[in-house]
Amino acid sequence: MKSLGGDALNTEPPFWSARPAQKEALKPVPGISAPAPPVNGAEHRPGIMAKAGYSSLSMKGSIWRKVLIQSMLREDSDVQDDFYREHGCRCESWTQLRYSCYRLVSRKWFEYLMGLIIVANALAVGYEIQLSLSHIADWMFWIDFTFVMIYLVELTIRFLAWGKKCFLDPWCILDMVLVALGVLSLFTNSVGVQVQELESLLVVRSFRLLRLMRALRLLKQFRTVWRLVSGLLTSANAMLSTLVLVILTLYIAACLGIEVITKDASLSQTEETAGIVSQYFGSLFMTLLTLSSFVTLDSVAPIYSPLITEKPSLTLYFFFIVLFVSVALMNLVTAVLVEGALANASADKELEKLDLREKLQNEMPRLLAVFGEIDRDGSGTLTMEEMSLVPIDIIPEELRAKSNISTMHDVFEMLDVDGGGELTREEFVDGLLNLFLHDVPATSVQTLRLLRSVDNKVNVLADQVRQLQYPGRGLHRRQISIVSSRSDSTDLHLGSA
Repeated sequence: MKSLGGDALNTEPPFWSARPAQKEALKPVPGISAPAPPVNGAEHRPGIMAKAGYSSLSMKGSIWRKVLIQSMLREDSDVQDDFYREHGCRCESWTQLRYSCYRLVSRKWFEYLMGLIIVANALAVGYEIQLSLSHIADWMFWIDFTFVMIYLVELTIRFLAWGKKCFLDPWCILDMVLVALGVLSLFTNSVGVQVQELESLLVVRSFRLLRLMRALRLLKQFRTVWRLVSGLLTSANAMLSTLVLVILTLYIAACLGIEVITKDASLSQTEETAGIVSQYFGSLFMTLLTLSSFVTLDSVAPIYSPLITEKPSLTLYFFFIVLFVSVALMNLVTAVLVEGALANASADKELEKLDLREKLQNEMPRLLAVFGEIDRDGSGTLTMEEMSLVPIDIIPEELRAKSNISTMHDVFEMLDVDGGGELTREEFVDGLLNLFLHDVPATSVQTLRLLRSVDNKVNVLADQVRQLQYPGRGLHRRQISIVSSRSDSTDLHLGSA
């Protein structure tokens, strides 16, 4: 098998039947990608996309899109290859067991099944807590025992599949801790020892629901929920910084409040404000605790209204506290959390791969049908004349709405990068995927046209110079130049323009 940059060949035997030398060749070399597939006229080896009715694409897009196109028809042999790249060992009896576990945890339904078990366990924990207020039924012990055994089996399967990587995955570490607490709780209950602290700590078993949301994030209906959960999980630094800033601000305000409120003799001697000063501003700690209610504006009017009435200059003091802490700081924290959640959502590469996979699955068969309608002579290639005979409406409207292309002539010029005057089926399909599945600005389209025009003029000038230097040989060199330029043309990735 080639590395991620090339075509995955389904004609290769399973990895366990290959010779050791062949296995070494199958391993991808870090930092080195497979060579790009040949251009027009070159021989293509049959790839995974041949099952969809066409040969492997001469891909000009990103490595992600190449891998996604290959994985659209993912088979069991691909899982075997992934397992071999992970562990690099033969499929003997022990390795066969590990491969079976790896194959099991690679399925989506396994995550969803464990998610349902986690939900059932969370409901059982809540029901058990409710029963603990009156009495504890003996059968609840066996329910806990069943769930703990299921989690132990799950952890065993994941450890066999992933090996030492389990100790590097935060979710697996969380599962190990929770399962260890569950086993310890069952042991203490079985020997008749009740540990109240341990029982209270077992409530954190409900945190396994976060892993359920992580599995459900691949479904469109739950992506918003995952963004919220992910934003909370990744905003610990922002919340800690906010807490430090709030405490520092309130501490400074409390010190200032002692000077302007507690030490003010007129406020302490007035009947309406004396009780407020002694109750809410009697010490530095009480003043700090009172000002903390200004963070959420929790019924603070009865506190500052009598003080401002008696001493109007305190308006500035309370005004800056409300403005800085309640309004500015809290809204700033909200903005930081939202920005972090959006950044994490956009950086979730697995979701991007899933979205791109869905687009490819929806649009690729339609583009193949479009190619068949345009290629009326059945030659397997498209020319400018054939493209000009059909309207732009033949392209699906969903694709045309995402581009700045208005005519089929423009489409042909954009796809015919090497200037050969013909488009193969691979160039047509892959080029349209690049052109329409990515946002291509109009300025990029115009720039490419100008570069094409400049390239043609430079070639004409080069021919004229050669004819002056070598009379009678200019045409021959021009032909050599055309062949060389086609074979060495650089792939243009329109999506990154």
